[in-house]
Amino acid sequence: MKEFVIGSLLTLLIPVGCTLAQPVPSRQPVKPVTTPKPTTIRLKDNSILTADKLIPQAKIIARVNKKNCH
Repeated sequence: MKEFVIGSLLTLLIPVGCTLAQPVPSRQPVKPVTTPKPTTIRLKDNSILTADKLIPQAKIIARVNKKNCH
């Protein structure tokens, strides 16, 4: 009976001693999470251009299809 009590105490003390011996990691300061600012894309205004200065729609579609094939 005495051996049982001593064995029980040892099984309780050994895990506690092992966990206490481990070093505590240092805490790094946490930066607050901020939401990013929305980006604004400024496009060149082409409303004053005439139709002959713009790229034809068929040429744009052909270029897109050519890039997608490769």
